[in-house]
Amino acid sequence: MQTSRFQLGLIATLAMGMGVSLSSAEAEGYPSVGAVSLGANPLWARGGQLDDGSVHLVITAPADQDIVVTDFSLHATGSSVSVRMFLDDGTDLAYVFANSTYDSALVSGIPVPAGRTLQLQRQYGGQLYHNFSGYYANP
Repeated sequence: MQTSRFQLGLIATLAMGMGVSLSSAEAEGYPSVGAVSLGANPLWARGGQLDDGSVHLVITAPADQDIVVTDFSLHATGSSVSVRMFLDDGTDLAYVFANSTYDSALVSGIPVPAGRTLQLQRQYGGQLYHNFSGYYANP
């Protein structure tokens, strides 16, 4: 079977047309509705250590913005520790038992309402070092 010039021309034209139709256009991005705020750097991070049963103030949310805890790490020296995370109004957020090191990357995060303070209390155990991070958000 012999291929004619007409068939070769038709195949070439169809191939070029298909290439043009499948080529990607310039990408465009659209912001999502009000999740993260505070401009270019909405992130925060805090760290510290806890002694016997003392309460540590991790971070206070501004009066006009919530904060969201997205990650935290606890490191116990010596023995295991039990840690209570709560708000300044007494609302419990979590209880964590750390054998030596406890790392948490939260999918949706722990919200701290505007004007509230995230607090940490070691219930029992050895010395505790902690790191928390997250972002500021519109209430």
